[in-house]
Amino acid sequence: RVVTELFRQGDMELKSGLPCSPFCHRGQTNVSESQTGFLDFIAVPLFRAMGEFLQSRRIEVEVLGELTENRAFWSSFEPSGFDYQDPLSNKYTLLTAATKLGRSGCRARKRFLSAPALLALRTIVALQVARQRKMSH
Repeated sequence: RVVTELFRQGDMELKSGLPCSPFCHRGQTNVSESQTGFLDFIAVPLFRAMGEFLQSRRIEVEVLGELTENRAFWSSFEPSGFDYQDPLSNKYTLLTAATKLGRSGCRARKRFLSAPALLALRTIVALQVARQRKMSH
């Protein structure tokens, strides 16, 4: 879903004669590289800093652990069969690749169909726990 939105943004930028933002050019983006780049430079540093600030071991174990597994997947994913014109049509391709890498279908479905929602939920829970701890001290 995110890749679809990024590509739409890139399409609009190109139509308007603007330079295409990073990860937004449908014809020049490598999905594996964009995902590992996002994880390396945005998601992992953000959650690592949040975990340190909140002094939350839970973020380190649960969220950063998931991000590490996601990075391992995207690092090994061969995007040659990825449909850049219709990114949402790639669910089966991604599930198949995850299964080949030894991840269970259930875990792969969780990761690819609702990972942003799970990440947001875990973040909210971690913030609530941290807030309750601070209030009790």
